[in-house]
Amino acid sequence: MNNTNLDEIKFSDLPAEDKSHALLAQALRSQTKKFKTIVAIVDVSGLAGLRKHWNTPVPLELGLGQ
Repeated sequence: MNNTNLDEIKFSDLPAEDKSHALLAQALRSQTKKFKTIVAIVDVSGLAGLRKHWNTPVPLELGLGQ
């Protein structure tokens, strides 16, 4: 994975596609915490974005919960 510290990147500064990856990653993380295991079908073209933004902080006002 990329060694860039994505925790320092503001969600609002991301391009639209990266925001989409960050939102999906946050939703998957939230569901994993809630249900302990999940199955997600992800297009291979989006997999790298999910991995890149897995730990990118998403604003709480977006309502994804943690």
